[in-house]
Amino acid sequence: MATITLSTDDMTGETLPENTPHTVVKIRRGDEVIEFEIDLSDTSFKKLHDAVNKFAVKGRPITSPSLRESITKDDEGRRFAQEARQWAIATNLQPPVSERGAVPQRALDAYREHLAQQDYCGLPEESKSE
Repeated sequence: MATITLSTDDMTGETLPENTPHTVVKIRRGDEVIEFEIDLSDTSFKKLHDAVNKFAVKGRPITSPSLRESITKDDEGRRFAQEARQWAIATNLQPPVSERGAVPQRALDAYREHLAQQDYCGLPEESKSE
């Protein structure tokens, strides 16, 4: 027996055409977040769009971090990983760290601890996730 699933407009109850996309709404103010998914017909979506647009036209655009900021952050993390690899090889960290490939987390952690013991202040926070 075949199962047929029909989507309906959550506002009107109207049956939606097959492959009608879901609408995802997210509104954030400080720690308060309203986030939900709703099925809407084109007509209902236009009503939602028009209502939100009254606020959006008064707001400011949100931009992602610039490519330059992303590259700089990545470069700092890469530099830190390279330093950690060199330190791990020079100090014969066990098990050994190879000269190629990803730097193991244990080497990054050991290097971070080594720097902390020397009161090193220039450690990039972003390198913790590498």
